[in-house]
Amino acid sequence: MTSFRPLKFIGFQNTTLVAIFVLVGIHAFGQTAGYTIYSADKELLGQLKVSSIQADTTTKIAVVSQFKIKMLITIDVKYTLQSFYRNGELVSNSIKMYRNDELHSFAKTTKVGSQYKFIKDENESIYDKRISFSESLLYFNEPIQISTIYSEFDGVEKTIIKSSKGHYKIKNPLNGNESEYFYEKGTLSSAIVHFQMMTLYLVKDIK
Repeated sequence: MTSFRPLKFIGFQNTTLVAIFVLVGIHAFGQTAGYTIYSADKELLGQLKVSSIQADTTTKIAVVSQFKIKMLITIDVKYTLQSFYRNGELVSNSIKMYRNDELHSFAKTTKVGSQYKFIKDENESIYDKRISFSESLLYFNEPIQISTIYSEFDGVEKTIIKSSKGHYKIKNPLNGNESEYFYEKGTLSSAIVHFQMMTLYLVKDIK
């Protein structure tokens, strides 16, 4: 069975940040979750770790994932994501993706006035809508009564359809791919995600 180095969260650990907030009198709430990534034939591909810290009017989300893509050759993929929300609105997001330990792609969303500037590698575009729910929130927030979602990876708006209780489908307008998300008690329990040429199956780790 393939083994992976333990993944570390980006920046400070949740406990450290929460302790700092408590010392300065700020109410803080932290959550962490881990997911195992499988292929369609249930082969272990990698891991994903996510943390979220809410302090008064701000929310910080960090994701780090490492997995293998197996086609003609095996490629080691790692990506890191950081999102920052204030007063329920996205302020900034950055994503870095590595292939075989070399930077392969970079994406960034930054609020500028009433708009957002999205940069992905050498391309730049403007997103002209308020962002109150993006894909990085999906881990700890079931998208109840949410019809659209912002993709930090692609800089576009995706539609969400509730298929059944705790089951949602999100369609990518750029390629027509549809990913599925399953929730238990308001948090993500599993997902079927289309990543480039592969379909990844995420299953939440049992603590």
